[in-house]
Amino acid sequence: MFFTTDLHIHSDYPAQADRLSVMRECAAAARKNGLETIGFSEHYWNRAFPGKGRYYEDRGPETLREIREAVRMLQEETSLKILTGCESEYGMDGTIPLTEEDLSLLDYVVVPHSHLNYIGVTAPHDYTDHWKECAEYMVQTFRGVTSHPLADRITVLAHPFEPVGYGEHQNEILRWIPDTQFRECVREARDKGIALEINSLTVHGFSPEELVRSEWVRFYTIAREEGCTFVYGSDLHGTAQFAYKKLAETVAGEAGITDEMMLQI
Repeated sequence: MFFTTDLHIHSDYPAQADRLSVMRECAAAARKNGLETIGFSEHYWNRAFPGKGRYYEDRGPETLREIREAVRMLQEETSLKILTGCESEYGMDGTIPLTEEDLSLLDYVVVPHSHLNYIGVTAPHDYTDHWKECAEYMVQTFRGVTSHPLADRITVLAHPFEPVGYGEHQNEILRWIPDTQFRECVREARDKGIALEINSLTVHGFSPEELVRSEWVRFYTIAREEGCTFVYGSDLHGTAQFAYKKLAETVAGEAGITDEMMLQI
C-alpha cells in the first residue's frame, strides 16, 4: 500500500508565518514523499457558533477565502493537485460549526470526533484512568457525526477513535470497544459516504512491529470488511511529519486495504 493523496495538511502551524510560503514548503515535501494530491485542512470553528472556548481562533468565511486564494496561487506553480478543505469539529453539544457559506467555499470537509483534550468544548471532562468511559464516549461521538444533519456534507472522519490527549493508552482504550460496536459505527460512516482517515500522526509513536499487533489493525480490518472508503491524512503540523507516512501504510496493508478502497477526489 502506497498513499498518493493526503487531505489533512495544516499550513498555519508556525505563528505569524506567511501562509503561501508554508504551503509551498508542504507541497515540495509532499512531492518528495510520493503524493500527487494534497489538501489543506485548517482548524476551523465559525465564530457564528458559540462554545469554541480557547482552542479555536476567531474565524469566518473570510479565512476560507484567504486559504482558497493561496491554494489558487500555489496551484499555478505545481503539477500537484491542490484542494481547499477544513478540519472542523464535533462539539460536546453536537455542534458542527460550519455554515452553508463555509461549505460553499470548500472542496471537502474533515470532521474529527475524538479531540478529548479540548475539555469543555469537545469532551466533558478528563478521562484519565477512566478508559472504558472514554471508549464509550468516542462511540457516542462517532455516531453523533454520522447521524448529524450535515453528515452527507462530510467527506472525511478524521483520526477515527484516536483518543487525542491519551496517546500512550490507545490500545488499552480501544480494547473496550467490541467488534460489534466498531461494525455498527463504520456501517453508518459507509452508508453516509464518509471516508475513514488513516492518520499517520495517530500511529507515529509505534514501531511497525507494534502496529501489526495494535487495535488499529483490528479497527481498520473491520471497516474494510464492511465496505468502507478510506483516505490518508498526515495531520501535518511540520514537514518532518511526512516521515510517519510509512507507518500509516503499514496499518492499511495489515488491514487488507487496497488502492481501490481509497477515496477518489
